[in-house]
Amino acid sequence: MEFAEKNWEKEIIERGKNNYYYQEHELMRIFQHLIKAFSLLQSRNFTHRDIKPEHIMISKGNYKICDFGNAKII
Repeated sequence: MEFAEKNWEKEIIERGKNNYYYQEHELMRIFQHLIKAFSLLQSRNFTHRDIKPEHIMISKGNYKICDFGNAKII
C-alpha cells in the first residue's frame, strides 16, 4: 500500500482559496493519468461506480483512483 499526500478534492479547494487555478497543461497531465487508470480498469472488465475528486488520491505528483467499495466486475 502506498501513502497518498492528499485527495484531489482537497487540492482543488486549496487552489481555489489561493486563486491558483489549474493551467491547461496541468489538467491534461492529470486527465492522462486518470484515462490510463480507467483504461486499465475497463480492460479488466471492472467499473468503479463512484468516481469523484474525493476518490482520486495524489501521491508524488501522480493521480490515482481509490475507494473501490462500489466497484463491480462487468
